[in-house]
Amino acid sequence: MSAGLDPHRAAEVITPAARGSGYLVADGVVLTAAHVVVGSAAVKVRFDADQPTEWIADAVPAWSDSALDTAVLRITSPAQRRRRNTDTAAESGPAARTRPATNVPQSADPDEPEPPADPFEPDGPEPGGRVRCEPVRYGRIVRPPVPCETLGFPLFKMRYDPGGASTYRDSEHAVGTATSWSNMRESTVELRVGAPERNPSPRRSPWEGMSGAAVFSGDVLIGMVGEHHRTDGPGTLAAYRVDAWYSRLSADRLGELANLIGLPPRPAGLAEVAPEAAAWPVPPLRQLPADTSAFTNRDRELATLLGLLDDGAAPMIAAIDGMGGIGKTALAVRAAHELAASFPDRHLFLELHGYTAGLRPREPAEALAWVLQSLGVPPQRIPAELDARAALYRDRLANGRNLIVLDNAASEAQIRQLLPAAPGSLVLITSRRRLRALDDAIPISLDLLPTPDAATLFRRVAGRARFPADDPLLPEVAALCGHLPLAVRIAAALSRHRPAWTLGHLVDRLRAETAFSDEERSLTTVFDLSYDALRPDQRRLYRRLGLVPGPDADKYAAAALLDADPAEAERWLQNLVDHNLLAEPAPGRYEFHDLLRAHARAHAAEDDPPEDRAESERRLLSYYQEAAQHADRHLTRYTTAYRPRADRPHRHLPPLDTREEADAWFRHELPNLTAAARHFPAHAAALAAGLNGYLRVHGPWSEAVGLHTAAAEAARGQGDRAGQATALTNLGTARRLTGDHAGAAHILDQALVLFSELGDEQGRANALDNLAAVHWRSGRYPDAVHVYAAALELCIRLRDARGQASALTGLGVALELTGEYHRAEDAHRRALAIYRDLDDRRGQAAVLAGLGIVLRGLSNHPAAISTLTEAATLAAALQDRQGQAIALVNLGATHRMAGDPAAAEPILRHALALFEEVGYGKGQAHALTHLSHVHRLTGDLAEAIAAARQATAGYTAIADYGGEAQARIALAHALAATGTSAEAEREYTDALRLARQVSSPRDETESLAGLANLRRGL
Repeated sequence: MSAGLDPHRAAEVITPAARGSGYLVADGVVLTAAHVVVGSAAVKVRFDADQPTEWIADAVPAWSDSALDTAVLRITSPAQRRRRNTDTAAESGPAARTRPATNVPQSADPDEPEPPADPFEPDGPEPGGRVRCEPVRYGRIVRPPVPCETLGFPLFKMRYDPGGASTYRDSEHAVGTATSWSNMRESTVELRVGAPERNPSPRRSPWEGMSGAAVFSGDVLIGMVGEHHRTDGPGTLAAYRVDAWYSRLSADRLGELANLIGLPPRPAGLAEVAPEAAAWPVPPLRQLPADTSAFTNRDRELATLLGLLDDGAAPMIAAIDGMGGIGKTALAVRAAHELAASFPDRHLFLELHGYTAGLRPREPAEALAWVLQSLGVPPQRIPAELDARAALYRDRLANGRNLIVLDNAASEAQIRQLLPAAPGSLVLITSRRRLRALDDAIPISLDLLPTPDAATLFRRVAGRARFPADDPLLPEVAALCGHLPLAVRIAAALSRHRPAWTLGHLVDRLRAETAFSDEERSLTTVFDLSYDALRPDQRRLYRRLGLVPGPDADKYAAAALLDADPAEAERWLQNLVDHNLLAEPAPGRYEFHDLLRAHARAHAAEDDPPEDRAESERRLLSYYQEAAQHADRHLTRYTTAYRPRADRPHRHLPPLDTREEADAWFRHELPNLTAAARHFPAHAAALAAGLNGYLRVHGPWSEAVGLHTAAAEAARGQGDRAGQATALTNLGTARRLTGDHAGAAHILDQALVLFSELGDEQGRANALDNLAAVHWRSGRYPDAVHVYAAALELCIRLRDARGQASALTGLGVALELTGEYHRAEDAHRRALAIYRDLDDRRGQAAVLAGLGIVLRGLSNHPAAISTLTEAATLAAALQDRQGQAIALVNLGATHRMAGDPAAAEPILRHALALFEEVGYGKGQAHALTHLSHVHRLTGDLAEAIAAARQATAGYTAIADYGGEAQARIALAHALAATGTSAEAEREYTDALRLARQVSSPRDETESLAGLANLRRGL
């Protein structure tokens, strides 16, 4: 036990309605959980409550905040000593470590009510007075995870004392680590502790009673255990952070709390807690490109990089600078491979395009989005703001040893947000300029290769047997290549592929091309000589690849550029790789070095007529457009009339016959497609339309907002009103997914105006379907019914089966929410029949979930359970975790409504875990609302209140008024069951107002019934 956590100051807090834990933080002052003491005028606190002799005192609440579940008790009576029968009571608390246990008592039945009164016989008052102690130190976690410990009195430590015919609780000293939550509990930290060996009651959390226990890291109090143990599983506790008090409380309330418990008045006064070491097991991530066997010299620089392991600084950063072609990336990759074993958790490689011809440098926000997705963050959980993305990135890298290569950086500003903050990481940066503003980075500047090293590199690539080490022409070759590694490698590859060339012949060719000897000219000379040695078809491909707007290409893009067969194009690509003019960092993906890209573009501008270049670009863009539209068939939910024909229909497309193939193609081509949309405004609308389905599913949604905004503006500038309307529709969807419901509705209204002016009924139907979804998600259910019905009418007239199914599914949901169950059932069954005709299993899974909810509303619980089980099973088979969670949360709710809360609870827990995994906040709130009802029915009122409060906060954050009404009803039910009538009445009243606002007769009726029951005293 640490010097900070004193077991004699840990208190059991007892009221007539609940038991919890607390901690003596100052003279006569106990910190505890608000839900333990809510509504209680008098409280008893016990110290050493699990020992043969304990101290008991009376206390009253002096301060409380229900949102932070924090309360302060002031002790009002002298502490009295009480003695338990030591012949029958076992000791398992702090003192038990020094005294042997005797006659372990029987475990008590936790489902029997525990007596709130003192179960011990008095042995007379102990002389004394106030309970006194030294004030504690408060702190905050600056770099999670940190070691932590807490001591409290949970349910699973309840014991029965046969000698005194009473129950008591032993203390539990829980030790583990504390880290940040990644879900909506922004004021808490997660405590990963050992799960209890036994759970005395399957209907109650084993940690019940731990709420209010102080959490220490070292000698610093960092938080207090909250009321989430029921939903977080047996191995996890959640604690409200001390530093959150400063942002969540008003200045007056914070001042009151600080005066009571000795809290520093400002957060700067908190002690900072950081881990001594961070080595968490995480899924491996391996992104380093292949090392090169031709790496030569750089021994001193490589030794400096390898020596960073001995530094001990955290994080370790090295910035490698030098001119283009000097070998910066080769050095970084070689060092990364040699250091990889010391960084077992993650190896990240990020190309930043700081000096890539034709490509803009990668924006920090874009780079962070890509890295976060690589780290497994779902698109829903990638924040829109740059600072928030950077914070999440640093949090994800906090637990482990990470090796990060940031290649081709343009400036310090581009990479500053990509630097981790926690110890255990090594960052290698390459740039053409010296990054002087990175104060913590070790600078490594690369110079030209010395002649002997350049000669060694040439012989390794060209073949050692062909050219002896003492050949007198090797120094001249090195000089003619400017002593640049890139030029030396290309000249050597040229010699390797020209067996008839002697070294003298190569020197003569290089001399003939060289007018002066600066490094830039030397590179151009070598590039030109290698280029001239290619066959005409290879030279043509080399020039055409310089026209690619994105970072790389595959054989299909190359075939489009040349109007050739993909197999033939792949052979030419491999020839360019053999000549060191092209790299293949991943199988089938080809990319230029920045200098070679610029060289290829220069030759294209010089050697090819403008009309030839334009024709190649049109074929490439047509290929991108056709392939994207073809792949989008597996991802889109709508039939769209905006399918502009490609300028040059392409003969060869990659296999895109399954959803998996479509996903993989989009994943590889996304940077090329977005770059093409930026570079060629005339094609932006078509490309963005093809990308819409993929971005809707995979995100990042903030990037989708930017793409569709640019596409709409580009289409408007081109006079393409159909493209503009389609882009606005897709932009409305993206804004809805980011939670901007008001912005989404405004944009979709603009799209509807354009489609109406164009007479495009298919476009109007799609925009109406999206607008109805905005109304539904915003809790405007009657508006949703009206707009879905309008979309359905158009789709029927258009004979658009997929559109009909989508509109019917949404209409069924909206009708159910307004209480029109029979109409809702009819809509869902019609949608299900269409999706079965279309063999759309994802659509079937979604409709089955909605139909199950309707059947539950009709009180047909057996049919509802069967239907929802089918929906969950189908979604799981499709690996649709969010769809599975939606079906499960409603299946659990149905079991609860059918009178089986015991069956409901594990299903709802599973749903909550899935929602948290995919980052769907509304789903989490929905699951918590139903869990609140389950806890209330099983007698766990504190947990019922906690879950309902969490759900209310979740719905409020996304402005879902219908969901908030349901959560407040659950909260009011739980409060009423505890006898807290005044607060329950407020919650019922708020729920009634919200139910009327969204026109939900079901919730209005339940709110009115709750108010009536309160007034009758039921």
